[in-house]
Amino acid sequence: MLVATTPRQRWIRSQALKLTDDVLEARWMLAEQRVSNIPMPFLILLIFWLGLVFSSFGLFAPRNATTIAVSCLCSIAVSGGITMILELDSPFSGLVHVSGEPMRQALAEIIRD
Repeated sequence: MLVATTPRQRWIRSQALKLTDDVLEARWMLAEQRVSNIPMPFLILLIFWLGLVFSSFGLFAPRNATTIAVSCLCSIAVSGGITMILELDSPFSGLVHVSGEPMRQALAEIIRD
């Protein structure tokens, strides 16, 4: 255990303890986030509701190239939105992910000192 003798060392020690607590808290939060936070009934209801909306638009819209193109573009946009919601639920995997490289560099710097 390190013994702090000067006020600067006491301040550095308190900051190190605070950072350690923050890292441990972040670690537990990451461990808890391994399971999905988005409930499956919500996704099923959302997809069902969007299916009803698009089918009602398709039912009453005239059959021409413009309405078919707009319907296709809107369905692509909505499916992209649902995909992004699911991607952002797991930040360390998937198409859009947070890099772990800064944490590795910080750990290497800590080990080196």
